[in-house]
Parts: sequence; C-alpha cells; structure tokens
Amino acid sequence: MTAIDETPRVSDQAVRGRYPELQRLISNAVCDERFAAALIADPAAALSYSGYATRLSGAEQNLLASVRGAQNLAEFAARLHQRLDHGSHAVARVESW
Repeated sequence: MTAIDETPRVSDQAVRGRYPELQRLISNAVCDERFAAALIADPAAALSYSGYATRLSGAEQNLLASVRGAQNLAEFAARLHQRLDHGSHAVARVESW
C-alpha cells in the first residue's frame, strides 16, 4: 500500500489562514452546483450574483476574476490556490493600501 503524504505545506497553511472568505466561497461552490458553474464561467459576475463582492477585498475579487480556463471547480480552486501561493505578497501589498 502506498502512503500518501497529506501534511499541508507551509504555504497551504498560510493561504488557508489568510483568506477565510475565499475558502468559504469555494466551500459554498462545492455545495451549490449553479454557483460553481457561474464561478468557473465568469467569476466577477458570480461574485455580484452571490453577494460575495461585499465580503471580499478588491484584491481578492481581482484575483478570482483572473482565474480563467478552468474546466471544473477542482481546477478553478487549484488555479486560485496557485495564484495565492505565488502572489500572496502582491495581494497583501494591495490590501494594505
């Protein structure tokens, strides 16, 4: 039997703790297929439709809107996580203004 290392990377833990509204948004998309489809197709429109635009910072909204070409929610979340993991310093700078 092959063991799977499920230990979160340090960057995973930092992303989870730093962006609770984004985590909540993805969790809601898992439970709501229509919202997930809207989020994948047009993140900015999905945010206005769902009311999340008022809970997310401008930087978080821009980050979500930058995720393009995902075929499903898992891919969307992975691309978002990759952007957060690699660009979290840029997001933090924008949020601190």
